[in-house]
Amino acid sequence: MLQSFRGIIDQVGLCSFREESERPRCCPLSANLAEFWAVVDTTHLPTICDAVRRGDRRAALSLLWELSVSVGWVHQLR
Repeated sequence: MLQSFRGIIDQVGLCSFREESERPRCCPLSANLAEFWAVVDTTHLPTICDAVRRGDRRAALSLLWELSVSVGWVHQLR
C-alpha cells in the first residue's frame, strides 16, 4: 500500500521521517535543512526504519530516495 510521508534532511542525511498525518517532531537546528514529502510503498518501511534505528542517517536517506514512488521538496528551512 502506498502512503505519504514528510521529513527533514540535512547534509548528513535523514533527520526526521513521519506519516504526513502525524504532528511534526522537532529536529535539531542546523544549517541547510530541507523539508520533503515522499510516497512510499509500506512494504519498504522496515528497511528505511532499520537504517534510522541504527543511526545511519545517510543510508536511510539513500534508501528513501531509492524506494520512494515519488519525492518532492516542500521548502528549505533555516
